Amino acid sequence: MRLCIIAVFCSALLTMAQDKTSFPDLARLKEMSARFAPTPLHVDQSGLSAGDRAALAKLIEAGQVVDHLFMQQIWSRNLQLYQSLQSDKSPLGLERLHYF
Repeated sequence: MRLCIIAVFCSALLTMAQDKTSFPDLARLKEMSARFAPTPLHVDQSGLSAGDRAALAKLIEAGQVVDHLFMQQIWSRNLQLYQSLQSDKSPLGLERLHYF
């Protein structure tokens, strides 16, 4: 999943690099995002013990740490860019964050 996101991001950067005069507008970003189908993940935890549920929560926390490490390995300013995108609450900013 992370590899797919990075590939999409790199593809967008290459697209923007080819057209150095402009960045994608809101409509273009929505069009680019529409290529990807959201995939909700549902987990039935009813068969898990309390210890297993606690372990699952810890695995999710560890995954978030690894996600940040992976973003830093791809490009040292990825986390800075991500935080910048999170602070922009305009419709265009929110769409950029969604695409990221």
